[in-house]
Amino acid sequence: MPGSTRWRRALAPAVSTAGALRPLLVLVLVSALALTGCVAAPVTTPAMSAPASSPTPQEPCAPGATLIDGTPHALQRALDTANPGDVLQLSDAVYAGAFVITRSGTAAAPITLCGTRAAVLDGGGADSGRTALRLAGAAHWVLDGFAVTSAGTGVLLDGASANELRGLDVSHTGAQGIRLRGASSHTTIVDTSVRDTGVVDRADG
Repeated sequence: MPGSTRWRRALAPAVSTAGALRPLLVLVLVSALALTGCVAAPVTTPAMSAPASSPTPQEPCAPGATLIDGTPHALQRALDTANPGDVLQLSDAVYAGAFVITRSGTAAAPITLCGTRAAVLDGGGADSGRTALRLAGAAHWVLDGFAVTSAGTGVLLDGASANELRGLDVSHTGAQGIRLRGASSHTTIVDTSVRDTGVVDRADG
């Protein structure tokens, strides 16, 4: 019909405009709903972080070294059962107490007690009167690399012979850092730091 044709021609621009506006209206509507909380925001899964790397195992201080648990009891037990040729490696830990060595190695097979500066023998205070490490009649030991601190005496060689102290850090002792007595002989001390001694008895430091 002619009338219908005229209406279609009149409405054609509006329909065309509405079709063009539809994507814009949809975008505005979705944005409004998202702002009011009616549309769930996309859920993103956070990237999984890589697991933390485990600490690098402590390097052996010599071939065949046996690592000692970081407890005073474990250390004294290792000293009490050491045999010629053994290499005892301290953990990077603080060993609190007064430790005594009575066993001996041999000239061909000394016993080694070694560790890093993070392995610390702590005598419990410069005024404690205790000796952090005492070699009582022991021979042919190599003490290597670890720290001795906070004791009446740091290392005492008592009737001990043919022992080597190498690369130790001995500090903060009430009296001597390293003491030889009881006819101790043939003791070698190499690259060892002894400091802050005699903090309680300066005449004996």
